Amino acid sequence: MPAAYFVVRAIDALKQLVADFNRDWPEVERSRETLVQEFGT
Repeated sequence: MPAAYFVVRAIDALKQLVADFNRDWPEVERSRETLVQEFGT
């Protein structure tokens, strides 16, 4: 399979993860900078 397929799948999985987070913990605020700090390499 082409690499682009896996990139699209990873992006879809990340979008679902964010949606689940927002659903389960709506009161928790975070910014893109916080997420990059926590999970970035």
